[in-house]
Amino acid sequence: MKVIIVLCLTSYFWLISCDENKSEDILPPTEVQASDGTFADRIKISWVPLQSVQSYDIFRSDTTISEYQKIGTTDETDFDDSSATTVFKIYSYKIRARNGSKVSDFSDEDIGYRDSIEIGLTDRPANVAASDSEFVDKIRITWTGSPIAQFYEVFRFNPVKQEYDPIGSTMNLVYDDSTIGDPLTAYFYKVRCRNGVRVSELSDSDMGYLRRLIAPSIISATDGSDEDKITISWNSVKGVSSYEIYRSGSMDGSYSLITITTDTLYNDGTATAITDYFYKVRSRFGAASLFSPYSPIDSGYRLQKYTYVTQWGTAGISDGQFIGPFGVATDRSGNIYVSDWNNNRIQVFTSNGSFLRSMTPGLNYPRGIVFDKNGHLYIADSGNSRIIKCDSLGNILLTFGSFGTGNGQFNAALRDLAVDDSYLYVVDHNNDRIQKFDFDGNFITKWGNNGSGIGQFVYPWGIVVLNDGTVMVSEDNKRVQVFTNTGGFIRSFIPIDLKYYLSEDNAGYIYSGSGDRVVKMNSYGKVVAKILLPGGSLASGVIIDAVGNVFVAAFSTNIVYKYAPLE
Repeated sequence: MKVIIVLCLTSYFWLISCDENKSEDILPPTEVQASDGTFADRIKISWVPLQSVQSYDIFRSDTTISEYQKIGTTDETDFDDSSATTVFKIYSYKIRARNGSKVSDFSDEDIGYRDSIEIGLTDRPANVAASDSEFVDKIRITWTGSPIAQFYEVFRFNPVKQEYDPIGSTMNLVYDDSTIGDPLTAYFYKVRCRNGVRVSELSDSDMGYLRRLIAPSIISATDGSDEDKITISWNSVKGVSSYEIYRSGSMDGSYSLITITTDTLYNDGTATAITDYFYKVRSRFGAASLFSPYSPIDSGYRLQKYTYVTQWGTAGISDGQFIGPFGVATDRSGNIYVSDWNNNRIQVFTSNGSFLRSMTPGLNYPRGIVFDKNGHLYIADSGNSRIIKCDSLGNILLTFGSFGTGNGQFNAALRDLAVDDSYLYVVDHNNDRIQKFDFDGNFITKWGNNGSGIGQFVYPWGIVVLNDGTVMVSEDNKRVQVFTNTGGFIRSFIPIDLKYYLSEDNAGYIYSGSGDRVVKMNSYGKVVAKILLPGGSLASGVIIDAVGNVFVAAFSTNIVYKYAPLE
């Protein structure tokens, strides 16, 4: 008998070696699993797929001491052995991979068996219900049970095979299917009762599906609402455990996770002032691997901070006192010039407010003042409907203009002045127009008339020549218009409450009085800083020195304030 056994085994392996070519380049399959009583009509064998393998050979042994016989070949990663006909008999399986005539070594074995069932239970589960969008990570199946059932088997429809596959069993009347993950797919379930080898017919089916992982649909990031932070808010999503907030420096740039929160609001205190940041949010459900798509993107920014430095002035007629300060200018040395409207004078101070001198070159309610590139000072002598040109000590060099509506004439209420390298621009307030002169007082051109249309004005107030050579004008109706230096209309916008004098810093930002504050904005009206004045102070003229300090005249309280940027 020993000889016969040896001969049989030798013959078996001889056939394989002659018929096949083993290759060490082909690895044997791993994680071979044979079903243990899962099916009554077959044993299912499965394994982990291998790359670059054409097919798999399936071998079976009836007992642990008999030889393995080839029972099939497949290019899938599972195989249904319906020829294992003996109920509850243990079968052992091995798999090998194949590429043409070349094969791998055998896999490790696994055993399995088929069950025996008898459709003998008349009661089948009723009222089967699969959850619809109730959970993000599972579908819950419930049913009404049978008093003769020991346990229940749950089946899910397999659209590839067009049949219901068993997915689990339970002694309860509820089963959670956590093996699915597509929120856009509907899944169909059936349940049957089991008592020993006797089972019921399958129940009626019911459809269930996951709740979609929904992202917030509305997101808002604040635009210049705060000096310390950007506030991001979004709508809540049902069932969310937390939210992830992402930030980027550009719309299409790389986004980084900045925080996880359970709230629907987050304050980003790490943002740099006057810098646009882009935000998006996604929902997080339970486990860290369950995320929604991203929300829409919104941008936001925070305001620049300024700090109070000093102030000077009180109501009065003495040196250093004011009655209605309006215009403010700075010379090449950084000294501050203030038009003292009701005292009919120009007062000069150091940048820290020390009084230097007073100039009264025949003024009558002076308002706007500005220096040209040569260091000459121009004064809007409003009450006399004229412009005075003088040196920095107040010595008159030139006067031009008179009362009227003609070219080079003014209707009393002159307001702001501005210069470029060659020309002076005058706000002719009551005539609703801008007039342009050369530095010798020769009329060049004009534009504007009364009205709210393009190129028209309703009592213009402030004027500034921007770094790009265009001319910006503010009006009493809070509109701002931008023109070429010959009056050609370019654009307009309506910022926050703004109508007074305009000034520009070296970086191209615009400053203007706006009630009880000074606003700093770009040339399109985006506010990037707000400097709040003390109670009762209303801003008029504003000027910025070479290092960014802001000087503002408050005509209501007869004070000049100085502020410095903190960043």
